[in-house]
Amino acid sequence: MSKLLAGFAHDALKKHSRVNATEVMLDNIVFLYGYLSDKDVFERDYQHFLAIRLLLGQCESDKSEERMISKLKSECGYQWTNKLEGA
Repeated sequence: MSKLLAGFAHDALKKHSRVNATEVMLDNIVFLYGYLSDKDVFERDYQHFLAIRLLLGQCESDKSEERMISKLKSECGYQWTNKLEGA
């Protein structure tokens, strides 16, 4: 489930996606993250997908990436998202 959610977030946040990264969509992803039992798998995969989006220039917008990281910060804490914000 964790890998699927990270993959869905990746699809929502990359350019030319069929899924729009709306505020509600990002809220739903973070809501589902709260129910995951293996959060470490999601975190690893999300970091991997974020790196791909940044390195290949596939980010839909910097604002949506920042909003997603901010929402994850409120759910999972400062320590993990601090690594993402530094990237």
